[in-house]
Amino acid sequence: MESPASAVFEEAVLTLAPLPAEIAKTRFQEFLRAPHTSQPIHKAANNYRGRLALKSLVKVMAISDFISNALLLTPGLCADLLSQDDVLKERVLTDLKKIVGNCLQTSNNIPELMISLRIVRRREIVRIGWRDLAGLATLDEVMSNLSLLADEAIRIALIMAHKVVSKEHGYPIGAQTGRELTLVVLGLGKLGGKELNFSSDVDLIFAYPESGVTNGPKSISNQEFFTKVGQNLIRILSEHTSDGFVFRTDMRLRPNGDSGPLVLSFSAINQYYITHGREWERYALIKARPVAGNSEDTVELIDMLKPFVYRKYLDFGCFEALRLMKNRITRELLRKNSLCDIKLGTGGIREIEFIVQVHQLIRGGREPQLQTGQLSAALDMLASLKFIDNTQAQKLRECYVVLRKTENRLQAADDRQTHSLPEDQTKREQLATSLDFMDWNACFEHLRETLTTVHKYFDELFMVESEDTTDGALAEWNDIWLASIEKSDAVLFLTENGFEQPEHVLDLLDNLKTSYFYHTFSRIGRDRLEKLMPAALSECSLSDDPMIALSRLIELIEAIGRRSAYLSLLYENSLALTQLVRLITASRGIASWIKQHPAMLDELLDPINSYQVESKDQIAKELARKIADVEPDDLEILMDVFREFRQGYTLRLAAADIAKIVTQAEVSKVLSSLAESILEQALVCSTKSLVSENNEIDVHSIGIVAYGKLGSKELGYNSDLDLIFLVEEAVESDNDLHFRNYNRLLQRLINLLTTRTRAGQLYPVDLRLRPDGKSGIPINSLNRFSNYQLYKAHSWEHQALVRARMISTNKSLMEQFERTRTRIIRLPRDKVELKKSVTNMRNRTIAANCQSDTKYFDLKIDRGGILDLEFLIQYLVLRWANIYPQLADSTESQVIIRTLTDINIINNSDSERLIDILASFLKKENLLKLQEKPALIPHTELGDERRWVRHIWEHFMGESN
Repeated sequence: MESPASAVFEEAVLTLAPLPAEIAKTRFQEFLRAPHTSQPIHKAANNYRGRLALKSLVKVMAISDFISNALLLTPGLCADLLSQDDVLKERVLTDLKKIVGNCLQTSNNIPELMISLRIVRRREIVRIGWRDLAGLATLDEVMSNLSLLADEAIRIALIMAHKVVSKEHGYPIGAQTGRELTLVVLGLGKLGGKELNFSSDVDLIFAYPESGVTNGPKSISNQEFFTKVGQNLIRILSEHTSDGFVFRTDMRLRPNGDSGPLVLSFSAINQYYITHGREWERYALIKARPVAGNSEDTVELIDMLKPFVYRKYLDFGCFEALRLMKNRITRELLRKNSLCDIKLGTGGIREIEFIVQVHQLIRGGREPQLQTGQLSAALDMLASLKFIDNTQAQKLRECYVVLRKTENRLQAADDRQTHSLPEDQTKREQLATSLDFMDWNACFEHLRETLTTVHKYFDELFMVESEDTTDGALAEWNDIWLASIEKSDAVLFLTENGFEQPEHVLDLLDNLKTSYFYHTFSRIGRDRLEKLMPAALSECSLSDDPMIALSRLIELIEAIGRRSAYLSLLYENSLALTQLVRLITASRGIASWIKQHPAMLDELLDPINSYQVESKDQIAKELARKIADVEPDDLEILMDVFREFRQGYTLRLAAADIAKIVTQAEVSKVLSSLAESILEQALVCSTKSLVSENNEIDVHSIGIVAYGKLGSKELGYNSDLDLIFLVEEAVESDNDLHFRNYNRLLQRLINLLTTRTRAGQLYPVDLRLRPDGKSGIPINSLNRFSNYQLYKAHSWEHQALVRARMISTNKSLMEQFERTRTRIIRLPRDKVELKKSVTNMRNRTIAANCQSDTKYFDLKIDRGGILDLEFLIQYLVLRWANIYPQLADSTESQVIIRTLTDINIINNSDSERLIDILASFLKKENLLKLQEKPALIPHTELGDERRWVRHIWEHFMGESN
C-alpha cells in the first residue's frame, strides 16, 4: 500500500518536466532511505500543512543538489524545518536577528562562534533557498533575509573580534574625544543595497573614528588594534572549515584596494577620497551602508562620504569617466561575446545597475531621494522624478526581477557563486523548472528577450551624435574653432552658413582662446570646451540670428565655464544645446538668468515641446517634494532651494512661451500659480523655523492678500508681488505678544523672499497697499482692515481691491476677507466723484512714471496702454457693482470683462476686442522682460490697439486723450 508521503510525492512530481522529475524521484528514494530524513517526511505527510511543505520539497529536490544534500547529510535539519513550519511561513526579521544573535550568547571564543555561525548559516540558507525554489518567497523576501543574515553575522563577529583583541590590548581610546571606540563596518555592493543573493560575497570597508592608543598593559595604536579586529572578523566569516563558511568577504573596494591598509581612520578616508577618489569609487559608494558599529559614528562616516559621492550641483562632469566605464564594459562584452552571463554579460544585471547608478551620481546631489543603495527604490524615484520614463522604468524593473531570480536559482543549485547559464542539459532543465518553464528552449528565449531589452536601454545611455568632433558634419566647424584653415576659406564657410559678420565671428573665437578665462582652465575643462565649440558653432549657424546666438553663447560659456561640468552637459546632450541656443537667441533675459544660475541648464534636458501646463496643486506638490528634506531652520539652504525651483520652473515656461506652445493667459496663470505656491510654502517654512525658537504661531491663522497682477492672475516674468498680511485676532501694537510674534514671522518671510543670495532673489515684495501704507503696521487684523477700507481708504485703494484675493489654507479667514472685499466693492458711489478720482490717479501716475519719448511709447503707463485698461476695468466694477453684485465675484480681468458684457455695460464686439488687446499688451510686456528691456515699443507698433484703448477710455470716462 502506498504511503501518504509517497502519495504526496507522486502528485507533486506530475507538475515537473521529465528530466527534473527523474531527478526528484531519485532524490526522494534517497530521503526515504536516510533515517534522519525519512521519519520527518512520513510524519509531515500525516497533517495538512506538513503535506504542503512536503509537496514544495519535491520541486526543491528536482532543482538543488546543495539543498538536497544539506538535508540528507545534516542530522535534524529536515525534521527541524518541517516540524516548525519554517518553510511555509515567511521569517519574521526580528526572529532572524534573535537566531543569529544567540550564536554570540552560546560562544566563548572565536572558534566556537565560527561553528555556531556556520550551523545557523547552513540552516537559514537551506530554509531561504527552499522557500525561493518552491515559489513560496518573493524576490524581496529572499534578498532581505539574506542581507539581514549577513548584517547580523557581521555584527556579532565584530563584537567577538573586538572582545578578543581588547582582552589582550585594552580598549581603543580616541585621542581627541577620550572615548572608547569601535570599528565601523560599511557594506557595499549587494549587501549595501540589501539585495544580497544566494552565494554573494560581502563587500566591506572598515573604518574607525579617530586615532589614539589602547588603554591596556600591551598598548598599541588604534590603527593596529582595529587592523587586528578586522582580520579576526574576516576569519570568523570567511575561513573554510569542516562546517563550511559564513560569507566570503571582499575588501578590494577600500581606499587603495588590496594595496591599502585594511582599516583607516575617518579623517584618512576623507582625505583619500578628496585627493585621490575616482569616479568608479563614487559609483561603488552609492550603495555604502553601515552594517555594524556605533550608530553615531556610522552616521558621521556616511555624512562625511556623501559630498564625495553626490555633488551639490548636477554632476555632468562625471559623464566622461562614466562613459569610459561604460565603454570598458562594452569592450569586455565584445571580447567575451557572451549572452550567457546574466550578471556581467550583454544585457545583464550590471547594465541595469549602471543605468540607475549613473542617474544617481549625476542628480543625487540635487535630489536627495535618489541617495539610496536599493536599486528598486532608486528606479522608482527616477520614474517619479521623470528622469526615466515610466515605460523604461517598468521594463527595467521587470528585467531586474527576472535576472535576479535566475541568479538566485543558479546559485541555489550548488551553493556556488556563478552567473553563467549552464551548458549541461540536465542543469538547463533544472534551471528551467526553477523558473517555472516546462523546457529549456522556452526558458532561454525568455531570458534572451530580457537581456536584449536591458542592453537596448544600456546602449542608449550616453548616446551622442558623434564621439569625435573631427568626424562627419562637425569636421569643418572643428577647423573653424582650431583656426586650421585659411582665413578666406573660413570667412566663406561662415558666410555660407548664415553668419553675416564672419570676421567678427573669428575675432570672437580668437578672443575666447586668448582670454585669461581660457588659459586658466584645467586640462579637463579645456578638453570639454574643445569638444563643445564645434557643436556650438554648428548649432548657432542654424538659429534665427547666428551672430546674436554665438555672441550670447560665448558670454554664457565664459560665465559658467569655471564649472566645466556644465560644458559637458551641453556637449553630451545635443537637445540641451539646441534648446539653449534657441532660447538665448530669442531672449537676452534667459541668457542672463542662466549665466547667473547655471544649474538651470538641467531644465533643458527634456524637449520643450513636451511641456504641459500644470495646475497650481501640481506645482505646489512638486515644490513640497523639493523642500521636504531641508531642515526648517536651515534658511540658507531653503533660500537656495526656493530660488532654484522658481528659476528652473520659469525657464521651462519661458522656453514654451518662446516656442509658442502656451498662450499668454496660460503663461500668466502658471506664473501666478508658481508665486502662490512659493508664498504658501515659504510661509510654512518661516513658521516652522520660528517654532524651533519657541515662537509658536499657527500658520493657518495668517492670510496673504495678493494685489495687482498676482491678485488678477496676470503675473509676468520678474514681476513684483504686491502683498498685505491679515489675521483674525486683534494685533494692534508692539506691546502685544501676538503682534511681536507675527512681526518676527513676517520679517523671516520677507527675508526669505527678498534676500539676494548666490542664487539670486526670489521675488521683490511691495507692502505699501497695507492700511496706512508705509506708516502702517505690517500685519493687521481682519477687523482693522475692514474698518480702514470703510472709513479711511482712498478711492485708489478700493480700485486695488478689485484685483485682491487671499491666499490661505484657512477657509474661514478667506471667507471673511472675501465678504469684506465684496462689501467694499459693492458700496454705492457717486459716479462723478469716482470718475474724477480714477482719472486723477491715472494722470498722476502718467506724470510721475511714464517713460514715453519721441521714439518709444510706454506700453505699461502711457495713455492707451496697459494702465488705461486696468483702470477702466476697475472703474467699471466700482461704478456698477452696487447694482450688479456679480461684478465683485472675480479678480480676473477676463472674467470681469465677460461679466460686464453679460450685464450689457460693454457690448460683445468691444468685449472680445478688449480681451484680445489686453492679452497682446501683456504678451508684449513679457517678451520685453525676457529681453531685459523696459516696456517701451516704437510708436508705430500696436498703433491700432492703442488708439482703440484711448477710444474706449474716452467713451466711458468722457476724457479726451
